[in-house]
Amino acid sequence: MCPIPYADWLPENQVERLGDQDDSRVPQTRVDPEPAPPVRAARLPPNWPQSVPGPTAPGWTHAAVNYLLDQVPSGSRAYARLFRAHPLVLARMALTYLLHAHRAMEEGYRSAAYQLRPLFEPHTIAEILATYQAERTRIVQRGRAARLVEQALLAREPRTGARYHRKQP
Repeated sequence: MCPIPYADWLPENQVERLGDQDDSRVPQTRVDPEPAPPVRAARLPPNWPQSVPGPTAPGWTHAAVNYLLDQVPSGSRAYARLFRAHPLVLARMALTYLLHAHRAMEEGYRSAAYQLRPLFEPHTIAEILATYQAERTRIVQRGRAARLVEQALLAREPRTGARYHRKQP
């Protein structure tokens, strides 16, 4: 069980599938004239962010923090020193921000047709609704990727995972 209440991010049936996953992020073994012993390629989860190497790569937390900083408002970079020291705090902030961004897209989608009908032609409203849908899908994908990064950070430091929960009396 994940320590954050919205662990599954969103149900699968709320997001369009993007087809087959691209395997270009899977590390490939190099072919030398003298073959080295076979190395198993580490497979990353399907929604893992492309800009972040796998959790076993050296220095992957730096890339993970950079990725998570891209998921929160740009003003959050002013606190980059704190977030580099405590990347789980940034992961939590990114997940909360993306959850609320998703809720905003849902509300905007629901109200756009009604509120904008007197102002725009039907084909323009259809374009606006399609834009809301595309942005919602993009936010869901970003949220799933951020959730995977957070889980990898928790696996790296299992002791800190307990700090998310308030102790029961």
